[in-house]
Amino acid sequence: MFLISVLFSISAVGDTLSSDAFMQPENDYLPKTWMHAMNGNLTKEGFSEDFKALEEAGIGGAIFFHVHRRNWPYSSRGPVRFGTEEFYDHLVHAAAQADKHNIEFGIHNADGWTSSGGPWVTPEQSMKRVTWSEQSVSGGNRYLPLKPGFAEGLYKDIAVIAIPQDEYSNHNLFSTGRISSSDSTLNAEVLSDRDWDTEFIFEKNENDEYWVQVELDDVATLRSLQIETPDRHGDAALLISNDGINFKTVVENLRRPRTGARMWAFSPQLVNESQDGFTAKYFRISFTKPITIKRFDLWSVPRINDWLSMNSMERGKLSMTPTIAEAAIVASRDIRVLHRGAIPPEGIAIPEGDWRILRFGYTSTGAFNVPATIEGEGLEVDKFDPNALEHHFDNYVGKLVKKVNEQGIKSLKTTEIDSYEVGGQNWTKGIEKSFEDKFGYDFIPWLPLLTGRVIESPAHTGAVLQEFRQHLSDLMVENYFGEFTKLSNKHGLESYIEPYGWGPFDELAAGGKADRLMGEFWVRDQQYNGRVMAAISSAHVYGKKVVSAESFTSIRTVNWYGHPYFYKHYGDEMWARGINETMFHRFAHQPNNHVKPGMTMDSIGSHIDRTQTWWSNGGTEWFKYLARGSYLLQQGVPDADFLVHLGDIAPLRVGNANNTSVPDGFGYDYVNTDVLINRIRVENGHLVLPEGTRYRALHLYKTQYLHLRTLRKIKELVSDGATVIGDRPEKVIGLSEWPEKHEFDTIVDELWGNPSSSDRKVLHYGKGIISTYDLEGTIKVLGYEPDLFIDGKPAHAFTHRRIDNNDLYYFYNDEPSFKSVEIDIREGDGVPEIWHADEGTIEKITDFVRNETRLVTTIPLEPFGSRFVLIRRDDEQPPYDGSRNQLLVDTYANKHNILSKFDSPWEVHFDQKWAGPGDVRFDNLIDWTTSDVSGIKHYSGKAVYKNTLVIDKALINQSQPLYLSLGDVQQIAEVSLNGKSIATLWKPPFVLNIQDYVKAGHNELEVSITNTWVNRLIGDEALPDTSGYSMTGDTVPWITENTPPPPSERVTFTGYNFFEKRPKNLQPSGLIGPVTLYTIQKGSRSEHD
Repeated sequence: MFLISVLFSISAVGDTLSSDAFMQPENDYLPKTWMHAMNGNLTKEGFSEDFKALEEAGIGGAIFFHVHRRNWPYSSRGPVRFGTEEFYDHLVHAAAQADKHNIEFGIHNADGWTSSGGPWVTPEQSMKRVTWSEQSVSGGNRYLPLKPGFAEGLYKDIAVIAIPQDEYSNHNLFSTGRISSSDSTLNAEVLSDRDWDTEFIFEKNENDEYWVQVELDDVATLRSLQIETPDRHGDAALLISNDGINFKTVVENLRRPRTGARMWAFSPQLVNESQDGFTAKYFRISFTKPITIKRFDLWSVPRINDWLSMNSMERGKLSMTPTIAEAAIVASRDIRVLHRGAIPPEGIAIPEGDWRILRFGYTSTGAFNVPATIEGEGLEVDKFDPNALEHHFDNYVGKLVKKVNEQGIKSLKTTEIDSYEVGGQNWTKGIEKSFEDKFGYDFIPWLPLLTGRVIESPAHTGAVLQEFRQHLSDLMVENYFGEFTKLSNKHGLESYIEPYGWGPFDELAAGGKADRLMGEFWVRDQQYNGRVMAAISSAHVYGKKVVSAESFTSIRTVNWYGHPYFYKHYGDEMWARGINETMFHRFAHQPNNHVKPGMTMDSIGSHIDRTQTWWSNGGTEWFKYLARGSYLLQQGVPDADFLVHLGDIAPLRVGNANNTSVPDGFGYDYVNTDVLINRIRVENGHLVLPEGTRYRALHLYKTQYLHLRTLRKIKELVSDGATVIGDRPEKVIGLSEWPEKHEFDTIVDELWGNPSSSDRKVLHYGKGIISTYDLEGTIKVLGYEPDLFIDGKPAHAFTHRRIDNNDLYYFYNDEPSFKSVEIDIREGDGVPEIWHADEGTIEKITDFVRNETRLVTTIPLEPFGSRFVLIRRDDEQPPYDGSRNQLLVDTYANKHNILSKFDSPWEVHFDQKWAGPGDVRFDNLIDWTTSDVSGIKHYSGKAVYKNTLVIDKALINQSQPLYLSLGDVQQIAEVSLNGKSIATLWKPPFVLNIQDYVKAGHNELEVSITNTWVNRLIGDEALPDTSGYSMTGDTVPWITENTPPPPSERVTFTGYNFFEKRPKNLQPSGLIGPVTLYTIQKGSRSEHD
């Protein structure tokens, strides 16, 4: 499979490619890294070496994180505690070292990695949620409603609302039920005390029995429940009984959505078309694991499906017409708002009749920044309150900015919001007024919708909740993400934002607020695994240059087995998807300079560390490759075939892959209504953004419900000449827009014609067209050609950029084998060139066929190889100094004339500092792990191979190449000949043309091979550990005092033992060969220009 990135250019875009800038990219294009320090284990000496190593290796930036995963027994407690003057002093030193070494320094905006919180955030400044109580009451007197549940000591009343009792709400049996548990020593009363900060905690027992039971005074029907826990793992079942002895399991696995930072809820749907809940006298919730319970509510009232998603406390399924039993629907005329604001001590007057009294208030969601140290943990700031965010910003990032500025340090340039993982929020102070200002009606009478009820009709319910969620999204986009960038810029910083996660916001609009976008991708298997689409599309449609990615993230599975070639194809795929900057996850701060491989980020992340065996050889070459690729991919602007509008249902969610079925061969971006209305115009039939990014057509992916303003814009675009693809829109979205239904329907009829016709057709309006065919049908009818073909098939996953007057295409081989591929480029009317990012060289392609504007040529690709192909239309001509294509053809396709098989023994030196045996002789090349010598079998690091190469004088100064092939190399090879370094090889083929380096007669060949830390770490596992280090408790002093460790037979030290619970599989290592010297047989050589 070949994944392709296409980049197209016209003169409207001012960037100009430079061969010099490509060969040696400026610092802006160098890969960057997250730098993690763990739980107070910081030293100035370590920071000094960290930044020195970053500069020497060619890494241009570092964003600092301070982390402690306290829910795991990891990361011993270091002496430099978060928030202390000593802590800031260390960060100022780090910034100074970044300054010294020309490194762009940044800082995550809070302790931990998500999202924005700290000990300075008060409950009133924290994220808020609606809370309520409900009781069945007979009217005619004053009544003090039950105080709803609350967290963090925060509770403020919103309103008291009365709705008529019905057959589902005419009793209070569940609120008065008796609660017990499988552990009679625990106080079950805390489950009904309404204080969600008091926890009911099961401890593990021999029987593994953990249940909570509710006994009612009479038989009743359970139709809904909500149980909240900070525990991520474990399931629960619902059992019922009428005698308290014989129980029946009625739900084996209760639905378990995530509602917050370290908060999960058992909140199943117990009612459906065939099941009206479960009727019994005893109800038991049985858990599979010991669990902590914060909230425990059972109700007889039915609730709509996915009601937590509908009220923005979960990120799940949404419906514009949520259904419920007809008898449970509440007529809007029957709703009584009895009181607003704080309730007087004497209660409130209840009108005559039988009512269900709902007391609404707001409380803290209890979300906190994670995974933070004890000192750095605090409540997450209110995502709808810009003043609260500013308070948070000033207490950490702002404080550090002030300190570095006082020292005249210039390196601190960025701050970041990581992926959003702190859950839902659906209230803030004054939100009812801002809602009414925006939508023109009072939301308070509709508050019961947030409890999962239906008011007036499913359509009314969906329409009001849509506008409520839209308001929440708008508030979060503007007052959190937007305000974060404003605060960053105010302090002289640029913002990085990862615009996705479990939150109630438009992911594209959130990304549009960033200075620089960031996604993430993981190294788990060979297939795509990441979250990059929101970052890529928001960067493109909002005109942001940098699309970074938290790159090569891992957890335990990769371990220390990773090396540059192992990682390469994961990064290549992300380039093909639209990422154009590498942000390593991660580089661990090393507090001690006397040990290797040293500290890690516990079990998380790939080890892109200065203590890596390959850091200074294969690492630096890989980093150059990444820098050159970023240089090319950041030039110009994106260009694609389709702009895919994801609809108007809020909040807008992008997803993680091509979930809109855009066919291979065509580029696309996702778009929201904000961009559609405010940033799109039509030029020559194309949809064009202010930066010059253009699209051939607008695809309306979801048209059932749209804003009227969306439809008006579509009409304008089509009238101006745009092509729009999509089904006939059906309904105007949002209750406030219902009065405008006539205009909505009129525009639909104008554009889509007769609604009675189901025939697919292409309709003309103004200068443009509307296609009612699906996307694939439209492509066929309108004769659109794929942008790229690879071996006759439309290319998969590509973007399209415009750079000056040139086109640049990027593609790569996703297979670990050589391929000679035919590429067919749609915009090929120019001079074709290959820009080799691994070498920094450029080759001109002379062997090609052109069919009108299409260009067809064949290009050789090494295993997991990648290429940038430029279609040049300007008058520039770079130096054509590359010859890699011919080397690949000669290596993999042409016949070899073997001159030497290096039959003489190899002298090999294994460094004794790393438990190697010193000097040894290999009569035959071997995989080190097969050796009987422990110092070779378990060796990690660099070993130097030496041999003599005799060259016949006749071979000197010949026009044809003289190739040295190293065969199988595990994992990095540095080649020198006659004392002169030739190259560092970090990926196949491990072949060099040495014609310019040999002399007649004897030549001294030296090949230094570097493997990973795996084998030595496994070997050291069998030896006594004298370090005194433990992942719990206080860090042993020698680590943070930066002194050598205690004497030991072990030569390695690491802060996390990856092999304790995983297979100890040695990794093939060394120069395995065969090593050969060859030329190409006459008559067999096929030239490849």
